[in-house]
Amino acid sequence: MFTLTGNSLGPGEVTETLSCRNTQGGGKSIKEVMVLHASASVAVPYVEFNKTSLGFTYSYEPGVPLVSQTQPLTMKNISALPLSFSMHTSAPFSIDRPDWLLEPDESATVNVIFDAGYRNDKESHVARCKLNIVYSDNPQRDTVDLSGEINFPNLSMSTSKITFGAVLNDTTRRSHVTMKNVSSVPCRYNWVFVEDVPDPAAEESLATTTKGRGSTIVLNKVSPEQVFDLLPIRGYLLPGQEETVEVSYFAQANSRIGATAVCEVEGGPEYDVALGAEAAAIKYTLDTSLVNIGSTPFDRAVDRDVTLSNSGKVTFPFEVLTSSLTRPYILDISPTRGKLAAGEKVTLKMHITAGIPEKIAEFITLEVAHFEPIRIEIVGEGVYPAVALSLPRDVDDAFTPYVQEARALLLSSTQAPSAPGSVGQSGSVCSGAMQIHSGGS
Repeated sequence: MFTLTGNSLGPGEVTETLSCRNTQGGGKSIKEVMVLHASASVAVPYVEFNKTSLGFTYSYEPGVPLVSQTQPLTMKNISALPLSFSMHTSAPFSIDRPDWLLEPDESATVNVIFDAGYRNDKESHVARCKLNIVYSDNPQRDTVDLSGEINFPNLSMSTSKITFGAVLNDTTRRSHVTMKNVSSVPCRYNWVFVEDVPDPAAEESLATTTKGRGSTIVLNKVSPEQVFDLLPIRGYLLPGQEETVEVSYFAQANSRIGATAVCEVEGGPEYDVALGAEAAAIKYTLDTSLVNIGSTPFDRAVDRDVTLSNSGKVTFPFEVLTSSLTRPYILDISPTRGKLAAGEKVTLKMHITAGIPEKIAEFITLEVAHFEPIRIEIVGEGVYPAVALSLPRDVDDAFTPYVQEARALLLSSTQAPSAPGSVGQSGSVCSGAMQIHSGGS
């Protein structure tokens, strides 16, 4: 008995002639024993479905439990031969029966099941997959498109971390978070605080003391509810609606905290915003409060520097006030205001000109944050070259008007810096008056 097996690359009628010959005996003549004519009608296995795709939609509703959805898919064997095939797909879809055998023109129904909670993350998305049909002993493959739209209440946050940094003791600093309902269903939310669990090293750090400016500061431990606040703390957002939440931190003296603000969404996921802050005092140093230019020519400028340093953790503002100067023209200083972050320094550059040959005893004021103003003294003396003679001096009232005129010109020129040449001219007048007076003696 012979078994004949054939394969075809395509559908249609296939014929083949097979000849059986006797080769026994080794003779030159070969006798034909049997001739077999084989024919076959090759058909493509084909299942017809009532739908080429299935779509599912799930939208969250408060108080309604999440259950699987099922849709029937009807199929029919429209080929001339019995069909044996299997069906398979992947999550979030499944079927109630994977293996099938259909006779020609036979119909059947398979149930396609959709599980909207398969990921258990409550994030809105669209799941797409295919239902694959694999035939036995045939390379033919068929598919049905499956899609599932999943709608949970979802938010988007403008930030996931807020760092307040070091804040001055007993003051408040504010920041903001913008939240938007990016889902197609309404969203009801509520904020709660969760304190971060520090590691043992952090606990030890809180227990130890830190030294600063000759004093000992103990870091206090506080709870999030004592220092953080959110407004509004709960709310309701329609699809596409936005809301800005104000996050405030009250710097309870000498404390440090790390916490998480958790936005709990009814029927949706939780959103975390990490919070960090520290309360501290302002610390600064000034390298000097006395600027002494010594004896210097009254018409020449002298440069001096004063350095202000932020030795603490809190950023502070500063401002230099010169309104106390009786002769404002003697000083040019820069910068006159600004802010210093932790560890930064600023050099106040002074350009000092005496202007007249007299002693200087002035002061300016440096204001740092809320502290009492600091008085910075400026002292020195403006001088000019002079010659002392051993000859007796003849005091003659006839020259008094010239001396007074020279002094007036000198004073007026120093009070008007826009005419620098007048200082030299006044000096010449004064010197000339002295020379005339001496010549008359």
